[in-house]
Amino acid sequence: MSGDSIHRRRMALHCPITSLILLLIAMSAHGYNIDLPSYVRFRQSSNSMFGFSIAMHKGRSGFYGNQNNVSLIVGAPKFDTSRYQQGVTEAGGVFKCSLNDDDCKLVPFDSKGNNRNVDKEVVDRKSYQWLGATVATGRDSDLVVACAPRYVFHTMTPSRAFRIDPVGTCFTSHNFEEFYEVSPCRTNNWGYHRQGSCQAGFSAAINGNGSRLFIGAPGSWYWQGQTYSIPPDAKFPFKPPLYQPFGTGGMASSHDVTRPENQVFSTSESASVNDDSYLGYSMVTGDFDGDRSEDVAIGMPRGGNLVGRIVVNRWNMANIFNITGRQIGEYFGYSLATSDVDGDGLDDLLIGAPMYTDPDNVEGKYDVGRVYILLQGGPTEEKRWTTEHIRDGYHSKGRFGLALTTLGDVNGDGYGDFAVGAPYDGPEGRGVVYIFHGSPMGPLAKPSQIIKSEQLVEGAPYPRTFGFALSGGLDMDGNTYPDLAVGAYSSDQVFIFKSRPVAAVNAETSFASNSKLISLDDRSCQLVRDHKKVPCMLLTTCWSYTGRYLPEQLDFDVSWLLDAKKLLNPRMFFLRDEGKNIRNQTIRLNYGQKYCLNETVYLLDKVQDKLTPLEVEARYNLRSSRPLDPMVRHRRSILEPVIDQNREIVLRDAINIQKNCGPDNICEPDLKLKVSTVDKYLFGSPEPLVIEVFISNTNEDAFEAAFYMVTPPDLQFRKLQQLGEKKDTPITCSPPTPENNHTLKCDIGNPLESGKIAHFKISLVPEEKYGSSSSYDFYWEANSTNLEKPGSEYDNKIRQSVGIWVDTDLDIKGTSLPDYQLYKADDYKELENATKEDDIGPQVVHIYEIRNNRPSIIEEAEVFIHLPYETIVGDPLMYLLNQPETGGKIQCDDVAFNEYNLLLDEKLVKKSYLQAQGAIWNSAQVSGQSSSSSSSGGASVHIEKARGEGFVRGVLVSNSTDAGDKLSPKQVEQRRQEDTLEALGDASFVHRDRASQAVQEPQVNQTSFTTYSTSSSSSGSGAPSAQLRGHSTQGHIQMAGPVQHTSSSSSSNYRSWPAQQQQQHQQLLLAGSGGSGLGSPVTFNDKSQFGGRNNNFHTGTLDLGTLNRGNVDNELYRSQGQYQNPSQSLGQSQGQFQANANQGHYQGQNQAQFQARNPGFQGQTSYQGQTQYSGQPGGYQTHHVTYSSGSKPYYGRENEDFYDEDNLQQATPGHWSSSSSSSSSSGTRRLRRSNDKDGATEKPLQIDLNSPCQSARCKSIRCVVTNLGTEDGDAAFVAIRARMVAKTMEKLASNVPLNVSTLAVANVTLLPFIGAPKDAIVKTHEIFYKAEPEPLQVPDVVPLWVVVLAACAGALIFLLLVWLLYKCGFFNRNRPTDHSQERQPLRNGYHGDEHL
Repeated sequence: MSGDSIHRRRMALHCPITSLILLLIAMSAHGYNIDLPSYVRFRQSSNSMFGFSIAMHKGRSGFYGNQNNVSLIVGAPKFDTSRYQQGVTEAGGVFKCSLNDDDCKLVPFDSKGNNRNVDKEVVDRKSYQWLGATVATGRDSDLVVACAPRYVFHTMTPSRAFRIDPVGTCFTSHNFEEFYEVSPCRTNNWGYHRQGSCQAGFSAAINGNGSRLFIGAPGSWYWQGQTYSIPPDAKFPFKPPLYQPFGTGGMASSHDVTRPENQVFSTSESASVNDDSYLGYSMVTGDFDGDRSEDVAIGMPRGGNLVGRIVVNRWNMANIFNITGRQIGEYFGYSLATSDVDGDGLDDLLIGAPMYTDPDNVEGKYDVGRVYILLQGGPTEEKRWTTEHIRDGYHSKGRFGLALTTLGDVNGDGYGDFAVGAPYDGPEGRGVVYIFHGSPMGPLAKPSQIIKSEQLVEGAPYPRTFGFALSGGLDMDGNTYPDLAVGAYSSDQVFIFKSRPVAAVNAETSFASNSKLISLDDRSCQLVRDHKKVPCMLLTTCWSYTGRYLPEQLDFDVSWLLDAKKLLNPRMFFLRDEGKNIRNQTIRLNYGQKYCLNETVYLLDKVQDKLTPLEVEARYNLRSSRPLDPMVRHRRSILEPVIDQNREIVLRDAINIQKNCGPDNICEPDLKLKVSTVDKYLFGSPEPLVIEVFISNTNEDAFEAAFYMVTPPDLQFRKLQQLGEKKDTPITCSPPTPENNHTLKCDIGNPLESGKIAHFKISLVPEEKYGSSSSYDFYWEANSTNLEKPGSEYDNKIRQSVGIWVDTDLDIKGTSLPDYQLYKADDYKELENATKEDDIGPQVVHIYEIRNNRPSIIEEAEVFIHLPYETIVGDPLMYLLNQPETGGKIQCDDVAFNEYNLLLDEKLVKKSYLQAQGAIWNSAQVSGQSSSSSSSGGASVHIEKARGEGFVRGVLVSNSTDAGDKLSPKQVEQRRQEDTLEALGDASFVHRDRASQAVQEPQVNQTSFTTYSTSSSSSGSGAPSAQLRGHSTQGHIQMAGPVQHTSSSSSSNYRSWPAQQQQQHQQLLLAGSGGSGLGSPVTFNDKSQFGGRNNNFHTGTLDLGTLNRGNVDNELYRSQGQYQNPSQSLGQSQGQFQANANQGHYQGQNQAQFQARNPGFQGQTSYQGQTQYSGQPGGYQTHHVTYSSGSKPYYGRENEDFYDEDNLQQATPGHWSSSSSSSSSSGTRRLRRSNDKDGATEKPLQIDLNSPCQSARCKSIRCVVTNLGTEDGDAAFVAIRARMVAKTMEKLASNVPLNVSTLAVANVTLLPFIGAPKDAIVKTHEIFYKAEPEPLQVPDVVPLWVVVLAACAGALIFLLLVWLLYKCGFFNRNRPTDHSQERQPLRNGYHGDEHL
C-alpha cells in the first residue's frame, strides 16, 4: 500500500473523530441551564457596598403574568444619601432594578433627616445606619422590607442625658409609594444588658402571603439575641410608653388588636449561658411541622456552646424544635434557605456553616465551609427530620455556604434546586456559586453547574466577593424557568443569570436481535467495494423530546460509535460508509413526536476476538447557533433550549458473536455452583464475612453467564477477589442496592466456555451495628442467557443461612465522691428547718459506669439505682438534690428530688461531675431550680446531632470503726488473680473465696436462702483523655404554651423522648448496727444481693451472718444463728477467734450476736459495744412517686430550668478511689462451695431486682441504656448527687463511723437478633460512702493533788516574800522634819498661774 493511501485512510479516520470531539465540546460548553453569556449586570458608585443584600420581588400585577412588575431589590448599605437627607451621611440606600443593564432606581424608604422631639432635640442618628444591609420580600405578596441594623437611638432619661444605643430599624412598603417604619427595639430598655444594642433588622423574613414580618435582633440581652413576629400592616408609634415593650401604647391599625394574628410576639431573655449566642442572625420561613402554616427558622450561630443552633418557632414564637451543629466555630446557621429538594411537597431546610473545617484534612485547609440539607418527611412525628445530607466546600478559605437560596425547579424535573455561595472561592479567591439539583433521594452528590467570577465575560477586572448574596426562585424573563441573582458587594455589582428552557429527551438505540447474538455464518450483506458477503445486522436509534417553553421543532446533532470497546481495532462498520465505525448526522425532531433512524452494520470477514461484546454508543445534543467560545457575551439573545443532562445522553447496546454450539446451533451449558462459608458469624467482628464461590461449566458455552447473590439488607458488599486463572474475562460485579432487591450480580464470562471455571471470594460486612434477624439468609444462583439442558438446573441454586453469634459482656463500675468524710452534726440543721442544701449535711456523689467488653452490641439494658433515702423509722438519710446526670446513650426516668424545695447551690447544680472525673466526653444534666414559694421545671425541645458483670446484693447502712478501707499489696494481688474468673450469661458467678489469713472449709448448705457477701476497696489514679461535645439550652425562647417533650439527637439521625414521665419505685428495707473498737459488726439479711467488678477486680464471696470487719478487708467470721447448715470456718484477726459448727465468738474490742429466722428479717439483732441497735420487723412496701418535667412560659432568669451539655476537649487527670461490696444469692437449693477447683458449677441465681434493701427505705432510679457497644464512646455514665442528713447519721452512729452504700443493678433486656435473652444477664455494683463524726475535744484533766500542792507552794512563797519586806523595814513610816511652805506652787499651765 502506498504512502498516500495510508495518509488518506488516516485522514478519513481522523475527521469523524474530530467531529465527535467537537460534539462533546458543544455539550459542555455552556454548562447546564443557568446561562452565563446572557447575564444582566447592575453597578453603582464605588464603596457603596451595592449588592450586600438582594431579593427578587414580584409586584402586585406580577402575580398575573406581567413580567414588567418583576424586579430585583438591591441593598447598598454605604450609599451616600446626603443629597436628600439633611445632616445625614452614608445612611445607605435600596434600589429597584429591572432586566436591563444598570437600570436601577433608588427607592426612598427613608428620605427624612434625623428625628427630633418636641424640644427640637435630635433623638437619633441615621448617618452610617446601613439601610439596605437587609432586604426581604414575600414569595406570594408584594410586601418589601429594608432594614438598617446600625441605626442609633438616643434615649434621653432625664432630658439632655444622652444614651446612644444601636437599636436598628426597618421600613416596609407594598407599592413603593407609602413607607412605614418598624423599630421594635426603640424603647426605654436602654443598654446592652437589655435592648440597647439589639440591632433589629440584622435579618428579616416575610412569610409567603405577607401576613407576618419577622425581624432578627441578635444584640439583645448581652447579645443573646431576639426575634420579633410583627403584623406588617399595623402602624406603631415612634416609641412606646415608658418601659413598655414594642407593640403597646397606641398601635394604630384597622384590624382587631385582640386577635393573635394582629399582635406582636417576640422571644424573651434566656439564661446567662446563652449570652453572645446571636439569636436572629439569619432566618427563613416555611412549613416545618406539617400543619400547613408557615413557621420561621432562626439562626443562632454561636449558640449551643459555640457549635451553633437553629431555633424553629411558630409564627407566634412558640418553639417547635431546635437543631444543633457539630463543630465549634463552624457558624452553623449563618445562612438559611428552604427548598423542596426531594419533590415530596414539604419544605426542606438548608443550613449554611461557612467556617467549617475538616479536622482530618492533611492539607492545612480551613474555613472550607459546609451545607446541611435536612429533608422533611419521616414516617412519624419524631422522625420528621431524621434524613440529612451534607455537602462540603472544596477550597480553603472559600467559605462555602455563606449564602444560600432556593432556585425552585430550575430544570423542570419536579425536584427543588438550590444555589450555594462561596464568595472567597475560586482560582483567585473572587467567588464561586454552586448549583445543586434535587432528586427523589435528595440533592445530587455533585453540583450540576459551577459559576466562577472569572467566567463573566466583559467583566475584567472580575468582581470580588461574587456569591456573597444570592436570590432565586422567581422567573424574571417570563420563560417559566426561575432565574438566579448574585451579589458582589466588594465590586459594587449585581448579576442576574437567566435560566434556559430544558428539553427532556427520550432516546434509545438497539440492535435488531432479540437474542443479542450475531452469527458469523449468516452472511446476508454484500460490500460494494469488493462484493464480499459479510454478516450484518440492523441498528435502530429513536428520539423524542418534551418540556416547557420549547419550540415546535428542534435540531439535534447525533453520532454513533461502533465497537466502542475496541477503538484501535474495530470489528464492526457502517454498511453505507464501508470501513468507518463513526457516523455524525443532524436530525430535526417535532415536539412530542418519536423519530427513528435505521442503519445496517456489518462485521469483518475474519474476527479474531469472539469474546468481547460488540457495543455501540450513540450520543446526541441540541444543535446551537451560538459559537463554541463561551467568552462571548450575548446580552439580549433569545435563550436556546438545553437538554436535560441529568438524563442519559450516551446510549449503549451490545451484541455477542454466536459460537459453534453443534448442529442445532443452540448452546446448552451445564453450570455447577458450589459455595462455602462459615456456619456462624460473630456479630461485631472486625473480620468480614467471606463467601467462596466456585462455578464450572461442564457442557457447551454459556453466554452472559452470571452469578447472582441475594444478600440480606443488613450486609454491605465490600470487595470481590478473583481466584485461579485470570485470562480473557475478568469478573465484574454490580453492588446490591434497594433498587435491585439487594442482589449482587457478577458477570463471569460472555461466554463462559465449556470446561472453564469461575472462582472468586466475596467479602461482606454488617452495614449497621443493629440487626433484626438471628441469621443471614442467602440465595445464590448461577445462570446464563441460554438455557441449560432440562434436569441439570438443580445444582445452579443454593439457599443457606449463616447464624449470627452474639457475644456481649455487661460490666458496671462506680465510685463515690468522696468515699470518706468527717462531719460535725452540730453544724447542720434538721431537714424540716433547713432552707438551703448545705444546711442538712455533707454532699456525696455516686458515679456509675456501664460498659460492654465484648464485640457484639447490647441493644438495651435496664439499670436500677437504689439509694437509702430514709431509715426504717422514717428519718431522712440520703437527700436527692438533682435528676441524675447522664452521659452516653442512657436515659433515666424522672424521679422526685429536692422534695423540701431547698435552695440549691447554683454552681453545684450546673457542675458536671462526669466531666470533672474525666469519665465522659458528652454529658447531659437535667435539673431544676425552685424558690421557697414556687418552683418551675422546663424542657426545651432539642434535635441533635453521643458509651457493663455482677450479682444481686444489698444496699448498706452500717456503723464501722475501721482504721481504713484501703487494700494491702497482697490483697490487690489477690483481686488481680480473681479477675481471671468469668461471669456467665445466666447470672451465675464462679469465684474464689478470699480472706486475709483466713480459710473457709468446704460446706454443703440446705436453706431457703443462702447469701454470700464480701467487701472490697480499690484505688488508683490516671490521666484519662476525654473529648466532650454537646449543647446548652436554657429556655431562651418565650413560649406561648408549654412544651411537653424533650428531643435529643446524634450525628445525622435525630431521636426524641418525652420529657414528662411517671416513675414508680420501691421503698426498700435496710438496717445497720453500731459497734466500737478496731472492728464493727455488720448484719445482713438480704433476699438477694449483687456482685460485680470494681476497677478491674472481680469480687469474691464470704458467708453471710454477723460479719466483723477489722483492719483487713476480707477476714472471715461465723456467727451464731438458726441456719440449717453445719459449717466451720477458721481465721485470725487482732483478737482471738474460736470457731466451730454453727457458732462463733470473737474476743476483742467488739462482740456481736445474730439470730435469723426468715429472709424477711423477722427478728432482732443486738450488739455489745459502745452502741446497741435493735432491728425492727421487716418486709417491704411499695411507694409511688410521680415527677413531671413540664414547661411553661417564663421570662428573665428566675426559676429557670435548663438542659446542659458541656462541649469541651481536654485531657483530665483523674483519681478514683472506691469501696465496693458484692454478693450472690440463690433460692432454695443445695449449694456446694469449695476453695479447691473440683469442677463443681453453680446453678443460676434467683434474682430480685426490686428488693435490695432490708432495713431502710430505698428510692429506685430506673435508667435505660441503648446500643451499648465496645468503643470508649459507647460507655454510659450516671451520676447521683445527694446530701447526707447529718442529724440522722448522728442518731444512727453518734461517735463511730457510718457506712452507707448505693447499689446499681443492670439487667440486659434486648440483644441484637435474639431480642430478650433467654437467661437473665444481671450485673451489679455497690458504692460505699463512710461518714465519721468529728471526735469531741476533751480537755486535759489535772490531778487534784497537783492543784493542792501548787496552791500550798504559792502560799509559802508569798509569806516568805512578806517576811523579807518586813525585815527590810518596808512597812515602817517616817514623816519629814521640815514643815516649811513650798516656795513655788505647782503651775497648771493656765493663764494667771504665775500669780499663785
